[in-house]
Amino acid sequence: HYALADTWTICDAYHASGLTATGPNRTYLWSGRISDSSKDGGSESGLTWQTYAEALEKAGVSWKLYQSRDNYGDNGLAYFAQFTSASASSPL
Repeated sequence: HYALADTWTICDAYHASGLTATGPNRTYLWSGRISDSSKDGGSESGLTWQTYAEALEKAGVSWKLYQSRDNYGDNGLAYFAQFTSASASSPL
């Protein structure tokens, strides 16, 4: 078995912001943090702190996010209340 293991790359390094589930890492990707310090971490809905997209918008920098109709939970911005409650005319 050693010869087989020595021949193949096994990619056993974990490159993520936290050793946690995918959702909190997506939250970190879009906001630079995993949780509100007053709450238990790992929530994937109703988050309210500022995201990078909002910081870009505030600075006048254009940005876009592309996704399929079936988001399947891949869009970390969907965890934030300001995006889920934004009107259709909102830049968010």
